[in-house]
Amino acid sequence: MKASHLFCQVYHDLALLSNRHAEMHGKTAALALVASAQGRKPNTMQRLLGYVILGLVALLVCVVLLGAMHPTSAATMGRLATPTAHPVQQESTIQQEPPAAAFTFSVLSQPRLSPAFINNVLAAYNSPAAGKGQALYDLGRQYGINSDIALAFFGHESTFGTRGVAVSSRSLGNLRCLPNYACVGGYAYFPTWEEGFKAWYALIRDLYVNTWGLTTIDQILPRYAPPSDHNDDSAYLADLKLFLTTWYEGKVRP
Repeated sequence: MKASHLFCQVYHDLALLSNRHAEMHGKTAALALVASAQGRKPNTMQRLLGYVILGLVALLVCVVLLGAMHPTSAATMGRLATPTAHPVQQESTIQQEPPAAAFTFSVLSQPRLSPAFINNVLAAYNSPAAGKGQALYDLGRQYGINSDIALAFFGHESTFGTRGVAVSSRSLGNLRCLPNYACVGGYAYFPTWEEGFKAWYALIRDLYVNTWGLTTIDQILPRYAPPSDHNDDSAYLADLKLFLTTWYEGKVRP
C-alpha cells in the first residue's frame, strides 16, 4: 500500500509541475486545444478545467494501479499471510518387544540374548562353562531351539553347573541316562559342555517338540520335571521366567 500511495503522490506532483510548465509556455494539451479553437490563450476558468481533468486522470491511474497491485480481498490476504501447516512426519514406529511377562516362552522363538551376554551371565555365577556362550547360542540356532530358554534351564537345574551332579556330568539340564553317553547314578555324563548342550537341544527338539508337540515351557515342564519326582512345577516355572525377565531387562542377575 505504501508503494502505491507514493506512486500516486509522485504522479500528482508531476502532474502539477507539468501543468505549471505548460501554463508558463502555453502548451498544456487540453488548454492548447481550446486556445487553438478560440485563437487566444486560455483564461483562468479554462486553466482550472485543465487542472481538474488532469487530477481526475491521475486519480483514475492510482485506482487502476491499486487494483493491479492488490487484487485479493482482505480474507484472502489473511490466508496468504498464514503459514501453510505441513503435516509433521511421524517417526516410524519402532517395533518393541513385549514385556517378558507377556511372552508365551516358546522354545521355538528367536533368542534375544547375545553370546556376549550369555558369557556375562556365566561369568557372574562363576560357571565352569564360562566362555561357552557362543557355543550355546550357535547350537540353539542349529537345533531351532531358543538358547535363552536353555540358559534358564541351566540356571535352575544346577546354577549354571556350579551345584549338584552337573559339576561332574557337564549336563545343562541334568539329563537322565542317554544312549551313547556314560551313565552314572542314573544321569548322563558328557565329555564336554558342548556335548551336554547338544544333547539337551536334541532332546527338546526331537521328543518334546516333534513327538509330543509341546513348544512352551508351561507345556514342557510337567513332563520334564514331573511332580512324581518331587518337583514343584510352579516354583520351577517361576524361576525360569524370573531368569528370562531379568535378562530381558538387561540385568545379569535377579
